Amino acid sequence: LIEGESYTVNVSVTNRSTKAGEPWEATLTLDIDAYITGVGYLISPTRDTYAFDAGETHTFSYTLEIPLGYGGLSGSIDANVLDPNDNVIASASEPINVISVEIVYDATVIIGA
Repeated sequence: LIEGESYTVNVSVTNRSTKAGEPWEATLTLDIDAYITGVGYLISPTRDTYAFDAGETHTFSYTLEIPLGYGGLSGSIDANVLDPNDNVIASASEPINVISVEIVYDATVIIGA
């Protein structure tokens, strides 16, 4: 990722719940956050609940803004899927490495009397 840029983070969740071995509908919750280590959150901890049909996949989208000055820093995007009792049933983590944008030095000098 490049500092000063904005990105869309898409997280896809597929309901693989079963009942008596048969695919079954379920209401699942996605907990997600994105952070830079030692700095703070880029996506504040967010919780989205969705009623899935059996075998259904739903994609959740979030905006990720990388502020200028974060070049060279790292962190991660973390996602957990919870059942209706708040038990984690699936998780994923993706590292974030922020690429620095070069400073273009420039100046104007005026000497006058």
